Amino acid sequence: RFRSVILQLLPAFARVEVKMAEMEMEQQEDPEFMPLTDSSGVSQQKHEALMTQLDAQKKAKTLQIPTEDKEVKYKLRAIGEPVCLFGEGPAERRDRLRFFLSNLDEKEAIKVLTAKASVHEKVVTTSKREIFYTEGSKELKKIREWLITYSIPRSQYRLVHTQAKRKRDESDADREAEDAQDKYYEESDKALRDFGLVGTVRGDERPLSSVKYTPDGKHLLTSSWTGQAKVWEADTQKHVMTLRGHKDRCNDVIVTPNTAPKRMFATSSADKTVRLYGEDGVSVSTLEGHLARVNRLDFHPSGRLLASASHDASWKLWDVERGTELMDQEGHSRAVHDVKFDTDGGLAVSVGYDVYGRLWDLRTGSNIMVFDGHVKPVVSASFHPNGGYIITGSEDHTAKVWDLRKRRCMYTILAHSAMITNVSYFPSDPVWFTKGEVSSDVFSSEFLLTSSIDGTCKVWSGRDFSHVKTLATPGEKIMSADVNTKLGQIATAHYDRNLRVWGPEGYA
Repeated sequence: RFRSVILQLLPAFARVEVKMAEMEMEQQEDPEFMPLTDSSGVSQQKHEALMTQLDAQKKAKTLQIPTEDKEVKYKLRAIGEPVCLFGEGPAERRDRLRFFLSNLDEKEAIKVLTAKASVHEKVVTTSKREIFYTEGSKELKKIREWLITYSIPRSQYRLVHTQAKRKRDESDADREAEDAQDKYYEESDKALRDFGLVGTVRGDERPLSSVKYTPDGKHLLTSSWTGQAKVWEADTQKHVMTLRGHKDRCNDVIVTPNTAPKRMFATSSADKTVRLYGEDGVSVSTLEGHLARVNRLDFHPSGRLLASASHDASWKLWDVERGTELMDQEGHSRAVHDVKFDTDGGLAVSVGYDVYGRLWDLRTGSNIMVFDGHVKPVVSASFHPNGGYIITGSEDHTAKVWDLRKRRCMYTILAHSAMITNVSYFPSDPVWFTKGEVSSDVFSSEFLLTSSIDGTCKVWSGRDFSHVKTLATPGEKIMSADVNTKLGQIATAHYDRNLRVWGPEGYA
């Protein structure tokens, strides 16, 4: 009977052994993963496609695409793509090249970017190359002639002053003056290290976009996304008046320099306009002409001219007195975010989302230098008072100092952990520790200021670019910052709608 039972169970045992053998084979083929259902497989494929797309986007941002249109066309031809599509402009063509290169292998992309045109292509390009001019108005010609008479004497004075100072520094005759300057720097450095928060004011009902001190140091200007700009007392942060008129968010607000014949305010907006206001805050004119939102502004040292940077890939020069457009300067392939004049009034620098900065000679209208080094959009720039250096800030978290005489980047400051929103120079004035009215060398600027959306505003030494002080507001994006050397203050405008003022310990 026992044998009969065993014989009956043998087929069942055989089927179990076969099933176990099949499972072992499946485990050997894929020991770590179980087979997915149809829906799970589709989800996994979508996820892999999304990750591939994100990797391509990250790679595309790091690629340094040529800005010259002929170079972009050559690269497109090299990878077998159409040189030009119907209705396509230089900016769209450049973005198309970036897209195709981001989908290539890294080595292949680098090979395409570093490849040079053949001899035949160079000959053809050279033979077709021609200099073109954009016709300007008679008013622009008069302004260029006036700029020559205005800027050259100022440049001569600055150079004579700088050379005399250099001779004093090299000799022992004026060692006391040099020691005094070093003392100013040391005391300013010490005072800056003791800086702390001395005041916080709710600036507006929406995020603040910029902050500026007036040249006399008595007032503070802020702009916000409400479309308004406000004037505050610098020492008490008491509201003085409001500049109204824009229909969209206000991106910047500035005031004429002390040398201007009369005091005026200017604001820029996402409504594509620039507004001018009198000293009483009443709007006197609206400057129209930009095709997209207007970003940063800057008054010429004379107060006679105004520059505006825009998302339409250009910056414009305006006659403040007449309220008319003098020049529409092209050159960038994408949005222009900032434009600044030098202290002599003969040069201007513009920076934009095409990751480049450009130096312009206002007297001739020519582009005399290109700042190539950032890997992400450049959003801020500032001239050194001596005219020999420019600092730029970028979304790549760095600030770069450029030597205009040597035509190269002399130092890169790894400044922040997020996009930089503002960069500027400021002097080591005795006011930092005396709170007096003693003025130092107007052409010396011993410190740098940078702000970022990482919630920090940092001070750097202008001598060796070492870190001096960090003013931190964790979690609160800083949209802009400025220095008041008259009162010894630093003001920061924040995304959380607050205006914060920083000063030496015990100053509040």
